[in-house]
Amino acid sequence: MSDDLDNISITPRGMGALIAELGAADNEAAFCLRLQGHLLSMVRSYTQQGYSDKEIVGFMQQIADGAAFRRNELRSIANIHHTPGHA
Repeated sequence: MSDDLDNISITPRGMGALIAELGAADNEAAFCLRLQGHLLSMVRSYTQQGYSDKEIVGFMQQIADGAAFRRNELRSIANIHHTPGHA
């Protein structure tokens, strides 16, 4: 599966879930870097498409929410260990 998410049609929350799927085996630090890269790319894309700052912030929140939700669902499958209080 390609990691190029710029040219598909999907809801922002769905985009977040897809990013979580792509990074299912990543440790927390690697996943955060992956998510950050996609968020930056999506901000550029939405800006170029003419969305307002307020709309873009809303989209970024939805993407992050979708990624966090799906990441938690995948946590047991990917056997990702998380220590409370650590990023």
